[in-house]
Amino acid sequence: AGQRRDGSLRHLLSTPLSVGSWTAARVLANVLMAGVQGVLLFVFAALLFDVSPPANLPGTIVVVLVCTLASLSMGIFVGTLVKGEATAMAVVMPIYMVLIFLGNSAMPLLDAPRFIQVMLPWVPTYHMTEAMRAVMMFGEGLGAVTKELAILGGLAAGLLGIALALMRRQYTIR
Repeated sequence: AGQRRDGSLRHLLSTPLSVGSWTAARVLANVLMAGVQGVLLFVFAALLFDVSPPANLPGTIVVVLVCTLASLSMGIFVGTLVKGEATAMAVVMPIYMVLIFLGNSAMPLLDAPRFIQVMLPWVPTYHMTEAMRAVMMFGEGLGAVTKELAILGGLAAGLLGIALALMRRQYTIR
């Protein structure tokens, strides 16, 4: 949203760089940054709080990757709809708060009211939390979280596809 507001995205996309290449580079950079943050988080948790490593480390890596891609796709999608960073924050923060509440991580939702239980299958953070719990805490394999990974992967692909189409329409010369 910031690059869009200040015009740098328009200039960048007037070069031979394609919208897909730009998006892939942004996603890859953010995934790598999330990986470094995850390693630091696990190391500090182990050193300072004696937290044991994830029960299924390879599964955790895959789940974190898919969750990161889903989160990035939501952010890139919002960035294509708003004019600047301030607007993006105004749009994202209420959504973020709802997603945290309905993600079943900030507070347990086992005995939630019926209307909240009906919404949970439609909330990406709920699937993120369920997948993370299964592989990190209980050592489940990826087969146990196939549904969650499919939902999150579908969300990521769908929102990235829409964002790419919107960016192509906004920034390419016909």
